[in-house]
Amino acid sequence: MLFDWHAEADRQTVACLDRPFDIAPDRGTFYTGSQLAELVQEFSAQLYAAGARRGDRVAILKDNHLDMALAAAAAARFGALPATISAVNSPEVHRALLARLDPAVLVISPGPLARAVEAGVELVGPRTRVVLLGERDEGTPESVLTRADLAGGPVPPAAPAGRDEPMLVMHSSGTTGVPKLVVHSAATMLGGIARMERIKFPVLASKHRDVAATSVSFAHGRIVSWLMGQFVLAPGRS
Repeated sequence: MLFDWHAEADRQTVACLDRPFDIAPDRGTFYTGSQLAELVQEFSAQLYAAGARRGDRVAILKDNHLDMALAAAAAARFGALPATISAVNSPEVHRALLARLDPAVLVISPGPLARAVEAGVELVGPRTRVVLLGERDEGTPESVLTRADLAGGPVPPAAPAGRDEPMLVMHSSGTTGVPKLVVHSAATMLGGIARMERIKFPVLASKHRDVAATSVSFAHGRIVSWLMGQFVLAPGRS
């Protein structure tokens, strides 16, 4: 609900992207806080149309971009459990992570899907609906859905998990083998470092006239606390 909350704020952070979102490739690179919230709700409707429901796991395996956080928020908004997975892992690692997750819906970029098909790796079983963030090509399995297939559905009612219930899954760096999955609740994710992000430290904290920039792995949970800080401090651009 972070995006919905920020959309009601008197002072909103404006997002300027280096390229359009993969979940909205035709929307450009400039978003107000209200537009970000609208996109989260829109993608929430698409995930729901794909079959995701409250309590289901939703895997988000896509090219690195801020919209990993938006896609995760879209799933968590109606009580599904999103897991953000970096696309730079190998198809074999992706298969291992997805086997552990057993997601109801897999959201995936064309690159990791094509690499899995080329390597002969079946990422998920028949029970998982696959949503491709791009266009089908000759090698795309027929069962794969696209955003166009899911457009136009109603936005499901907001029903996020409780403060101490699982809210978000991400993975470790994988330096010792297949990455480990880590589960966070709202309490563990938005406490601690996220609380530090919101403090208006003299000199260190962003001011309303500032521009804040980041270049990170957006699959990392750190982006959630960073976003909360940007929304609370509300620099002019982010």
